[in-house]
Amino acid sequence: MKFSVGNSYTYSEVANPKWLIIFVHWLTSSKDEKMFIHWEQYFNKNGYSTFRFNLYGDWLRDRKLNEVCLQDNIDDINSVLEYASWLWYKSIFLVWHSYWGIANLYVNHSSVTWLLMWDSSIWWKWLLQDVYEDWNWWHYINRWDWCKYLISEKWYEDFLIPSKKYLEKISEIQIPVLVIWAENWLADVARKYYDYANEPKELNIILWADHRFLDWWMDELFVKSLAWIQKFS
Repeated sequence: MKFSVGNSYTYSEVANPKWLIIFVHWLTSSKDEKMFIHWEQYFNKNGYSTFRFNLYGDWLRDRKLNEVCLQDNIDDINSVLEYASWLWYKSIFLVWHSYWGIANLYVNHSSVTWLLMWDSSIWWKWLLQDVYEDWNWWHYINRWDWCKYLISEKWYEDFLIPSKKYLEKISEIQIPVLVIWAENWLADVARKYYDYANEPKELNIILWADHRFLDWWMDELFVKSLAWIQKFS
């Protein structure tokens, strides 16, 4: 199995599981964000095994954020799905948050039963608002933690792909899709994802939530997600 980071995943198996939920973290984040750890605990408690992993990391041996592009992340997610297909689960559910929803649209969904998008972004113009160029013509992205991150030139080119191409990609996917958006963030994007997705599909809003679903909004996010999963498990 090929991962981008040597020690980059957490596989939490529950007793007598039939279902596995795979979570893909957001841009400049990692599998160990508070949201993802609580997500694992919540779904393990409700009888689902979980798998979360890093797309890049901070260890010396790890692939760095400035070395990756969209295709690298598609390849890594496919590696995880290939590995998961050998674990003999009845169903595999794929969940992602924010920007990496784009990569998940391009992976091999043959082993995936169901998709869940948590406030997924898509608009390249919106993403480029956070990107700037320094005097060496290198590209950086600013994030909410007030840090700047160097990104690869190939990744910068990925940002320039017209958003309609991503919307057309979701229209090719023939498995159930749940789109959840935070009211104070990507409502327009969520509606477009929903409009292009095939049935069965559902669009859900979490009132007053921010993009990271902090505090009690996180609990509501998990409850809505579990209710959808139980329809197909």
